[in-house]
Amino acid sequence: MDEFYWFNRGETFFTVLGTDKSGQELVVSIPKSGSKVSVFQQSEGVTEEQARALVQKEHPGETFKKANLGMFEDQPTWEIVTKTDNGLNYYLLQFKDGAEIKVITNV
Repeated sequence: MDEFYWFNRGETFFTVLGTDKSGQELVVSIPKSGSKVSVFQQSEGVTEEQARALVQKEHPGETFKKANLGMFEDQPTWEIVTKTDNGLNYYLLQFKDGAEIKVITNV
């Protein structure tokens, strides 16, 4: 295991990034309920750094706070949290291409 994310967006997911015995770089997302575990290749999507860069490019002047990876509407999703003088902003991005799914601002 290389990275761990705790994702809370409607449902809680624990997501780990790591390498299996054969050298495959995987993402494993486990719902708190323990029901359906999702496994996919890291190469199928954007990295945390790429997701952060996409948000910073579209929303300059905001300060990065944290990133989480989990499942939102049955799709692997990055949640990038930033801060401004008006509050916290939450950007949900598709894991596969970094496209914005949902934005919550000034919380």
